[in-house]
Parts: sequence; structure tokens; C-alpha cells
Amino acid sequence: MKKTLKRTLSLLLAFVMLASLSLPACAASDYESDIARVMKNFSKTDDKATTANDQIVNGRIKTVEMLEVIANELDTEGKYTRSISRIMDTFRQNDSSAKSEFEQMYNAAYQAAELLGVIVHETDKGGYLSSYAEQTLEHMWDIDSETNLVDDKIVIGTYYTVYILEALAYAVDADEDAIEDVMDTFDSENNKAQYFSNQVINGTYRTVELLELVASALDKNGIFKSDISSIMSTLRRQDNSAKHVNHQITNGTYRTVQMLEIIAYECLP
Repeated sequence: MKKTLKRTLSLLLAFVMLASLSLPACAASDYESDIARVMKNFSKTDDKATTANDQIVNGRIKTVEMLEVIANELDTEGKYTRSISRIMDTFRQNDSSAKSEFEQMYNAAYQAAELLGVIVHETDKGGYLSSYAEQTLEHMWDIDSETNLVDDKIVIGTYYTVYILEALAYAVDADEDAIEDVMDTFDSENNKAQYFSNQVINGTYRTVELLELVASALDKNGIFKSDISSIMSTLRRQDNSAKHVNHQITNGTYRTVQMLEIIAYECLP
């Protein structure tokens, strides 16, 4: 799950650069109200949360819902409607039948990776990154079948979200050196991780950092520059003040939702 995938992606990039990978225009109809609805529910659920795990579940679920909005709005020709609906049906069914907050977490992580795979297809005009995303998702499910431990599944879903986001960052022409820096940090922190919680922190923080690169790449006129910077400052500040690993994971999942909100608005025509 480390250097080999990154090197594969780097090789694919040599071919991708020959194609135009501009982001498709998003449909404006009801888009802003959808974003506002997700963020309103995000805030309401946070107000009702009594534990850090409640907050983590909130962040994970709203990540999926915001990705659904983005995927639908990028699907201007309806090519991926069935795929998006299938993913969301699976997400809702699994969430409803989950027997614990941890099952909700890994379900959301897996479906987030699936939705990001759709978004890579929607933004990749060369097709090479799409193939990489498909192979990566297949690998995710292969590894999933090898374990019944919920902790393992949370890490798997979190890590493969990072791998698919790496492809998306290349698809929107984000800074290549910065992408490699994030992935180097990802590998380094994974090697140092002693517990599954350390791996989840690693994955959630790298998710925010890759989303920062995507948001910055899409922010052609610098309209959201201060907002992006503010989110990253909050990530660092709350990481420094966190008293428990769950507070760090909450920090990462909440910044993920906030960064996705910016990306969603950046897609508005």
C-alpha cells in the first residue's frame, strides 16, 4: 500500500500529461443548496455529539455526502448516475445496519474512496488515472476480504482514500512536488505508526493535505486562498492542542468536510 502504488502513478503521469485534464463545469441547479444542506446538518450533528467518536462519525458521513454532491454535479451527461446511486445505497444500508460507531466509520471510509474513484473518472480526460483508480479500488476490496477486524477495515478505507485522492490531485493538475511530499510523509508516518489510531490520524491528515492541493489547483483566481489557508491553520492548531488521538482524528475528518465544501463551491460555473 505504499511506494509501489506511488511509483505506478508516477509512470502513468508521463502519459497523462499528454492529455487535457481540465475539470468539467458543474451544473449550478440546486448545487449551492445541496452544499448548504450538508453543512447545516454537519453543524447540527456536531452540536448533538457527546463524544469524540460521535464527531468522527459525523465527519465521515458528511464527507460521503459532500462527495456525493460533487460527483453528481460533475456528472453532466448522467454517465455515472447509476454508479453514484449504487454507492450511496450501499452506504445508507450499511450505515443503518451498523452495530457500532466503528462499523459506521469504516463503511463511510470505503464509500468515500468509491465516490472519489467516480470523481477521478469524471475529471480524467486521458483515462490513465481512471484505470489506476479502478485497480486501486479493486485492491482495497481484495485486502478487505482478508480481515474481519473493524480496526483494520477503518485503516484500509482511510488509506485507500489517500491513494485515490493522489490520483485526483494529479487529474486536476495540482503541484506535483507537493503531491509527492504529502505521499512521502504518508509513507514515513505509516512506518512510525505503532497503533491503528496512529494510522488513521496519518490517513485523515494526509487526506486534508491532498484536498488542500486539489482546492488550490482549482482556485485559479485566488478567491478561496484565505479560506484554504484558514482550514490548514486550524488543522495545525487543533493538532497541537489535542489531548487524545480521537481529538486528532476528529480534527482531520472535520477539516476534510470543510475543504470539500470549498472544492464544491469551486466547481460552480
